[in-house]
Amino acid sequence: MKKIKYIFLILLIGAIQSCDYLELSPVDSYGISNYWSTKDQVERYVRGLHYRLRERQEVFFKMGELRGGTFVGASSSLFNQSISDVAAVNNNLTVTNSVITNWGNFYMDIMQINHAIQSVPGTGALNETEKNYYMGILHGLRSFYYFHLFRTYGGVPLIETARVMDGSFTPADLNQPRATEEEIYTFLVKDIKASDDYFEKDEYTINSTDKSSYWSKAATKMLKAEILLWGCKVRPIGGANVYSKDVSADLTAAKQALQDVIDSEKYGFASTTSFADVFDVAKKDNKEMIFVIRYLLNEKENFFSKFLYPTNTNLVGFQDADGKAYTGDNVNPLNLNGTASNFQYTKALFDEFGEDDIRRSTTFFDVYKIEGGDAAILLTKFMGEMDNNTRRFTNDWPIYRYADLQLLLAEIVAMQGGDPATYINSIRQRAYGDAYVTHKYPQTGETAEDAILEERTKEFVGEGKHWYDIRRMKDGDLAKALQINVTGDLVEKHLLWPIDATVMSKDPQVEQTPGY
Repeated sequence: MKKIKYIFLILLIGAIQSCDYLELSPVDSYGISNYWSTKDQVERYVRGLHYRLRERQEVFFKMGELRGGTFVGASSSLFNQSISDVAAVNNNLTVTNSVITNWGNFYMDIMQINHAIQSVPGTGALNETEKNYYMGILHGLRSFYYFHLFRTYGGVPLIETARVMDGSFTPADLNQPRATEEEIYTFLVKDIKASDDYFEKDEYTINSTDKSSYWSKAATKMLKAEILLWGCKVRPIGGANVYSKDVSADLTAAKQALQDVIDSEKYGFASTTSFADVFDVAKKDNKEMIFVIRYLLNEKENFFSKFLYPTNTNLVGFQDADGKAYTGDNVNPLNLNGTASNFQYTKALFDEFGEDDIRRSTTFFDVYKIEGGDAAILLTKFMGEMDNNTRRFTNDWPIYRYADLQLLLAEIVAMQGGDPATYINSIRQRAYGDAYVTHKYPQTGETAEDAILEERTKEFVGEGKHWYDIRRMKDGDLAKALQINVTGDLVEKHLLWPIDATVMSKDPQVEQTPGY
C-alpha cells in the first residue's frame, strides 16, 4: 500500500535525477517516508517541477497559438511534408481528432505540485521565509497550469490535493467531474493571490542558478495580471457577463501587479539590446526575460526545428524575394540539419510586417517556389546556435518578458479610459528604430485595442500567445470568425477544445465540452 501511495513521488525523483540542466547529482539515500527532511530535498523537488514544466512546452505552444489563424492549414507544406495538427490550425477539432489528449498530461504535474503544497508547510528543514518562498513558487506554478487548462477547455476537473498521496489510488476514487468555468476562474484568482501573498516580503529573488527559468515573484505578478485581465474581458461560453464581479477593482489590481514588477527595477528594455538579442542563446537571462523555459546545449533542444525547410531537400526549387534561386553551395543557407517543415506561417502574417519593421528579419525567413511563386514563411526566431557545424535549437522559450508587461499595461490602461501611448510606443520604438516616428501611436483612425493587438501579433510570434489574445481582445470576434466549420451557437462553443475520446472512455464522470 505504501509503495502505491508514493508512486508519483518516486517517479518524480527519478525524473529529477536525470535532469542535467538542473545541475543535480544522484541521490545517495533518500527514503520516501522522510523525503522532506532536508532543504536540499525540497529544492531538488521544486527544481524537478520546472523540468516537468519544460516537458509540456509544446503543449503550451499548441494551446496558445495553433488556432489563431496564422498557420498554413494545407495538409502538406510547399516542401511536400505533412503539416502537423491541421485540425487545430483549421479550427476543425473533433472528439476523435482533438490534437491534445489527456488534458495535455497536466494533471500528473499538478498532482506533484499539490503534494509539495501539502508537504512544505510541515517540514522542519525550512525556516518561515524559505517556506513562503517555495509556497509562492508552488501556487504560481499550479495557477499557470490551470490557467492554460481553463482557457483551453473552460471547466476542468479541479484537484487541489495530492489525492494519490492521500491514499485515493483506485480509479473510481480518482475520477472527478469538470468544475464550471466560473468555479475554475474563482480558484485561479484565489490560487494566484495565495502565491502573491507568500511572496509578499520577497525582494524578487531567485534562489537558484537557473535564474529566469525559475518561477519567481515577478512571474506570479505577471500571471496575476493576466488572469485578472482575462476575467475583466472574457465571458463564460454562453454567458452574458464577464467572469469578474468587480471589473474596476480587478483592473486596478492587475495594473498594480505589473507596476510592482517595474518598480522592482530588475526588468526592462536594455538600451543596447536589439529585438534579435532578446532571443540570442549567448544572452540568456537578459533583463527583458521574466520567466522562460530553458534549453541548453548537450542537454535538451526545443521543437522549433519543425518550422523550417527539410534538410533532405533543402531549398532546391526555391528562390529569394529578389528572384535569385537557391542552388549549388547555397541550397542550405541557414546551415540546417535534421530539420523539417511541419508548421508554416501564412504569407498574410508575414505581410503584416513592413520592411522597416526590425522584427520581420529576426522572426521570419521567406522563400518562394520558382514554379508558381508560392511563399514558404519559415520561423527563424529560435534558431539556436552552431555546435561543430551542427545547428542546435537551444533558445529559451519566453513565457513572460518585459514587452508582454508593457502591452498588458497598455490594455489595462485603455480599459480604464487612460492613454496607453507610452506602453504601445515602447514596443514600436524598438521595432522600427529610425523609422519609429512614422509608426508612432496613434496612427490615423487607429484605436488602442487595434494597436495593442497588432503589436502583440507581431511581437510574440512563436511564443504561444496569439490564440489567447484574439479570444480576449475585441470581444473574441476574431477567434469566432475562425470557426468556419460550424454555425449558430456552436461558433462560441467551439472556442473551447473537445475532450479526447480516451479520457471520455476512462472517466465516466467527465462530460464532453458542450457542442462536440
